[in-house]
Amino acid sequence: MRRFLAYFALVWSGVFIFENVPALLAAQNPSEDLQIIREIKIKGTKNFKERSVRELVKSRPKDLYSVEKVREDIQSILNSGNFADAEVQTEPIKGGLRLVFVIKEKPQVKRMDFTGNKKIGKAKMKEEISLKVKEGYDSVKMNRDVEKILSLYAEKGYPDAKVETFTKFDDLLNQVNINFIIKEGNRILIENVEFEGLHAFST
Repeated sequence: MRRFLAYFALVWSGVFIFENVPALLAAQNPSEDLQIIREIKIKGTKNFKERSVRELVKSRPKDLYSVEKVREDIQSILNSGNFADAEVQTEPIKGGLRLVFVIKEKPQVKRMDFTGNKKIGKAKMKEEISLKVKEGYDSVKMNRDVEKILSLYAEKGYPDAKVETFTKFDDLLNQVNINFIIKEGNRILIENVEFEGLHAFST
């Protein structure tokens, strides 16, 4: 019976230590000012769901607070392409810290239209370009998408095609509608190929 009680006490103490590693580390290393994350909040979401931000964050409640890890969380949020800015605020609460991720959304692409296209379908262009409906607007991406559409037309024999973009922003909803205006131009076909200066080889 005593052996059983001793074994039970040993196992119980092991479970206690495992579950409280962050607290024990903080107590044993006061010089490092270790603190435990107790809660994580997200502020600033409007068009994008809070859950989509949480999925980008690796810091979790019961983790030890790490400046480096939080920096990686911020970078992960920005790399998603949906947010223009992000920062973290720390608030002391009972037993540790509350992390508050304050984010600024990019305008969300609400609608994307194509006007003047006959030779290339809307579905094909939507598949090829990088801007997507319900994702963050990026002017750099839009300019690249214009070049992508021009290259699609060049492949089909329309090297003189032109593309203009019109954007309509709704500041209240933080959304944008994009319209790609396309002038396809005339198709240019190769009628004949000639070779000059041939001596050793026939045409």
